This record gives sequence, structure tokens and C-alpha cells, in this order.
Amino acid sequence: MGSRSVNPRVAAAVTAASLLLAGCSDGNSKIEVGAKGSTTSTSAGRTTTTADTGGTTTSASDSPAPSGARPDYYLEETRPSTSKVTLVLHSGADDSVVRDAYTTGTYAHGDDPAASPILDAEVAPDGTVYVVERTDVSEDGEMRPGGTRLARIADDGTATTVKANVTTSELSPDGTRMAVTILSPDGNGDGKGTQALRIIDMPTGATDELWSADVALDAQGVITQETGHMEVVAWIGGQTTLVVEEGCCDSGSVMLVPSSSARGGSPDTWPRVDGDHATYALGLADDGRVLVQRDTFTGDGVNVPAELSGIEIVAMADDGTSAPVYTQPLDPSSGSEEDSARYDLVGTKVAGTPLPIAFEGSNVLFGASDERTRRRFA
Repeated sequence: MGSRSVNPRVAAAVTAASLLLAGCSDGNSKIEVGAKGSTTSTSAGRTTTTADTGGTTTSASDSPAPSGARPDYYLEETRPSTSKVTLVLHSGADDSVVRDAYTTGTYAHGDDPAASPILDAEVAPDGTVYVVERTDVSEDGEMRPGGTRLARIADDGTATTVKANVTTSELSPDGTRMAVTILSPDGNGDGKGTQALRIIDMPTGATDELWSADVALDAQGVITQETGHMEVVAWIGGQTTLVVEEGCCDSGSVMLVPSSSARGGSPDTWPRVDGDHATYALGLADDGRVLVQRDTFTGDGVNVPAELSGIEIVAMADDGTSAPVYTQPLDPSSGSEEDSARYDLVGTKVAGTPLPIAFEGSNVLFGASDERTRRRFA
């Protein structure tokens, strides 16, 4: 294999942790608000791969890999027509249909004449549905902060805005708090928008800001500096800690973020594991450490070209210390680079339990994509 080139999969203008880096953009990228994927019109998203028998491990189980925590309810995106998107609420117990939860129209995005405006979705333990969606579907709407929202969906399918400018969401297991990423427009005329990670108290609507930063805008409100992507993928530790993935250009990280601003900290001080764009939180080890997958390379990328050599899974403790627990070399015969989230290795090669996001499978979790595969939200 040749030297690995920069993969644009995570270069997207959604909220990011301290990633306002001039070197993060080549000056020609199109920055899209709320799109997890390439800065072109194609969204690669998160994919999964089946386990093989290669690799070495220091802690393993012979039991089959669990498919992720089975939720009480989940949502499946369907396309009743090219002009409509419907989220169907299913029972997690038997996959039966509870109801059609929400229907909205598609919109033209690049080469896709029927893109979904749904960016993310959640189901509370009582079956209440929440949707993060794009409200500005104009041709250049994705270039500007604003134009997105978090909405609560009533049983009759009516959507009511809970919070504007939300780009991703993750509901706490008990349904009382929502972790959201925010990308908001210039509100005071200073030429800057705001990107933030916040917690919404669902019963009261009160907001706790965990982190925020300015983002530069031009006179039309368009982002002028490429930012990274931040997404909460799980609540752990009795809902005291968020597992957060971030990425910008060809780099990625998994961080452990306190779920309350009273505990302080910043992206520079939160426990983290760094890697390239294919860095994922996979699950929890039996001792409670977070299992993180990242690519491995030969060469330093400076004096010797960096070439992909495989993947490793490291276990990260809440104090930020981490250690490899599994390595798997690249299979040269596959003909492709390993960019997949390997949830299937948790429980087969590494003892532990996959994060609930593993249940959502390989479907792209964000709109503005030409993919016609169904998507799941849990």
C-alpha cells in the first residue's frame, strides 16, 4: 500500500472541541452545517465490519459479540416516496411497529434530489420522540450556522421546537437530560457565531453549557474557517460522564467529558485518546474503561511516509491513562483501508459491552446524503 492520504470524512462544520485550526482546511472545502461526512456532497458516515480471526488480545471472551444494548424503542427512517421521509417508531422488544412518528419532506442537496433533512433523532424511555432537523433547506443554507433545531414530536406527528441551532443530540438513559451540540449564527453583530456542547434539562428546559467557542463568519453569515465535528455517543458512569467523539480533517479523538459544568475542564484537559479520522468509541470494558479503536501506522509521516498497518483497541480510564488491549494487522488482500467502527470485536476479541450506538448499525446517521439505505436511531 502507498502512503495514506488525508481522508475528508470528518471535515465537517459541526461543533468541535478546540479545532479552529487554520491547517484544518485546504481553502477549497465546502463547509456544511450538521453534516457528518465529507466536505463534498458525499457523506461516508460510520460503518461497521464483521470480526475475523486475526489479531492479538490481552483480554478476550469466547462469547458472541453482542449487537449493542437493545433499546425499549427505536426509530427507523423510511422513504414512502421520493418527496417524503418518515420515522417509524418500533418496539425494541419484538421490532413491531408502534406508529409512524414523524413525516417531513426531502430536499435537493448537491446531486441528491431527495436528501433527508433529519440529522439525528432520539426516543425517550416513555416513547417520546425527538428529532434534530435542518429547517433551512435552501441551496446555501448548509453553509451558515442556524437553520437547524431540536424538536419534540407529539403522538400525532406535530413537531414543537425545543431548542434552535442544535446539530446533534444524545438523550440520557433516564430521559431527563439531552446532550446537544450547537452551531448558532451571529447574534450580536460581532461577525462571530457560536459552537457549543450543552446539556438540556428536559423537564425544565434549563441549559448547562459544558464548552463553547467562537466561529468566524463573513458578512453573509457563512463560516469562513473550517471547524471540526463533535458528537456525544454515550452517557456512562451513572450519567456523570459523556463519551464524545471529535474529528477534524484527518485527525480524531475520543474524550470523556463531565456531564455538568460544575466539574469544569476543557477539551485540552478532558481525558482523551487521539488518533486519525477513524477513531471510534466502541464500548466499555468489564472494568469500566472506555474501549477506543484507532488506526496504526508504520513510519512517522515526516521522515518516513506513514502507511496504514492495522487497528488497535485501547482501554481509557477516567483519569485519561490508556493502554492497548487488542491489535489487528491490516489484511493486504482486502484492497481497502480500515475505516470501520469495529463494534463486533467487543465481546469476541476484547471483553466488554458495545456502546448503545452499536445497535444503530452501519446506517448513516445524518441527512444531506445520497444514501438510500434506511437509518436507525435509538
